[in-house]
Amino acid sequence: MPDATISPRGIPPIRTDWIADVAWRLAAAGLERLGELGEDDTISVTDQVDGAQWRIEAFRISEPASWVEFDGDLFLPTDRDRATMRVALAFVPSWDAAAGTRVIETRVEVGPRGAVTFDPENWMLRIPDPVSEPPAIEGVVPGAWQGLPTAGLQPVAVEALAGRSMAFGEVVEVAEGATTWIVSLPIYGKPAKQGFLARLRGEPSLGDPEAMLVVEADGPLTVDPAALLAGEDFPDHGTVDLVEAEVDTVKLSGTDLEAAGGWIGIAGPGIRVSAHALGAT
Repeated sequence: MPDATISPRGIPPIRTDWIADVAWRLAAAGLERLGELGEDDTISVTDQVDGAQWRIEAFRISEPASWVEFDGDLFLPTDRDRATMRVALAFVPSWDAAAGTRVIETRVEVGPRGAVTFDPENWMLRIPDPVSEPPAIEGVVPGAWQGLPTAGLQPVAVEALAGRSMAFGEVVEVAEGATTWIVSLPIYGKPAKQGFLARLRGEPSLGDPEAMLVVEADGPLTVDPAALLAGEDFPDHGTVDLVEAEVDTVKLSGTDLEAAGGWIGIAGPGIRVSAHALGAT
């Protein structure tokens, strides 16, 4: 944990070890659980830090994916209804090759709340996954995060996704060298209606994702075939006709995947595939 304080633009000092502890405790809720939050959902936490009350209110700003990003208000002990500071938190699943373990790369930004500029202080944390309890910090009495989803994810049969449109963004990122142990691929239903100009430009009209296909492994994921990198013809979205789980490999097959030889293979040790429905996002 960082052991310091920051005081951007003359703001009273903020304990960075406390901010890191807040981020760690939020990561402990689980990335899938955090990803359930809708755009109108607000989460909050109030901690006692050196005898004073500090509060954070945040909301998810990322689209459905394996990584989750939040923007929020940081209320100083002297603040009332309006926050003096802004805080941002981003949680990205990654693979630590040196340690041979799953981690959550966590980016923290803190800066003054302002209409023109943010000018943040920022740093990175590497949180082990599964997330363990953070060490106790002297002078900090932690509160519980409020507003987190409690219902749990609604499972969907993987077979039911046949013929649906899928976004391949995270697969392409892995093929281009990203190191992760999980990819979450949005699944779409009927295309939303388009205006004339959008149709003329050929812009995709997918609406909001209705489900997620999640591929997770005990080690780093890789993508095969290499033809996925072959060029610009590979679609951002495409219809997947078959999701087939094999030993340490999940194959996505479909007529829209011709640029990748008709299929994509996502491989990794102890690989697992699942799907769940999404609420309003």
